[in-house]
Amino acid sequence: MSLEDGVGELEKVVQELDYNNSKKRVGILKANFLKLYKSTETTLVEQFLNEGGVREEYKSPNIEVKEKFDQALTLFKEKKAIFIEEQEKQKEQNLQEKLAIIDGLKELIESDTTLKEKNDKYKEFQEKWKSIGPVPQNESHNLWQNFHFYVEKFFDLLRMNQEF
Repeated sequence: MSLEDGVGELEKVVQELDYNNSKKRVGILKANFLKLYKSTETTLVEQFLNEGGVREEYKSPNIEVKEKFDQALTLFKEKKAIFIEEQEKQKEQNLQEKLAIIDGLKELIESDTTLKEKNDKYKEFQEKWKSIGPVPQNESHNLWQNFHFYVEKFFDLLRMNQEF
């Protein structure tokens, strides 16, 4: 693969909308390009020096290709930043949904509904909890402890009702 082909392929890959699908391919293309670029430049410099040139006077004929490569990588990095930002927004939204479930559990424990209604509602909360995706890492442990605390309170309430 030539330098131009590598840059062309990289430019196509970074245009893909799905960051997850393109990140591995970009890594491979980047490594291959840099290896080929370094090898090509080394060969061209040696050839220039062998023809009587001075290293300080050498001008790479591959500057334009390298600039296109750098532009494609910059675009990829911008897409990566957007992807990460969107993931963080989704995690924050998931956190809010899980906090709402915990509030719902609190209300459920304190409500005057029948045991069957409480149990059905608890199952709804549990299914919804499982279906919600990840939350911010720094909130995960505390959120789980709160959820677990109210689940235990719910089951304590069920045990007390069965004893009566």
